[in-house]
Amino acid sequence: MVSSPVGLLGPAGPLVAVVLIVLALILIFAGRRLMKLLAFLAAGLVGFWLGSLLAGSFAGPFALVAGAIGFIVLGLLGVFLMELAIVIVFGYLGYYLVGALLGSGGLIPVVAGLVFFVVALVLRNKILSVVAAFLGGALLFEGLVILGVSTFPAGAVALVVAIVGAWYQTRAKRRQGR
Repeated sequence: MVSSPVGLLGPAGPLVAVVLIVLALILIFAGRRLMKLLAFLAAGLVGFWLGSLLAGSFAGPFALVAGAIGFIVLGLLGVFLMELAIVIVFGYLGYYLVGALLGSGGLIPVVAGLVFFVVALVLRNKILSVVAAFLGGALLFEGLVILGVSTFPAGAVALVVAIVGAWYQTRAKRRQGR
């Protein structure tokens, strides 16, 4: 029997666990949309601040219009850069894995990195869905353990729910595309 971390969290333990489980389920079943929304909002708020700052010498509606334009432009840029980061990470992963397997650098790992990059570019939304689902699975695992569930059953439940969520998100994207 694994000792529950509820004792470490005190009376807030069950509340923390419930919050983790709710966040986990949101990430598992709607994580791609949530991550894109958060990237848009975070970059957009920076864009609004910069637009308003640059137009700050002009009072009134001009500063708001500049802020709104900055919000939209940087928000869209934030979503693009998040997707670009995923593609670059997968390209590097391909380069690193093939280089490690071959025990050397050279042209073959570079080609593998480019292939991983292109594949990730094509599948970036599916990759984002799967990554979000498994991050949600990790949160679900933690929430269940905090509630006193043993690690093996908590891990099994989290893994199954994450797989179902990844399937749901990739399937939901396919339905939207039609």
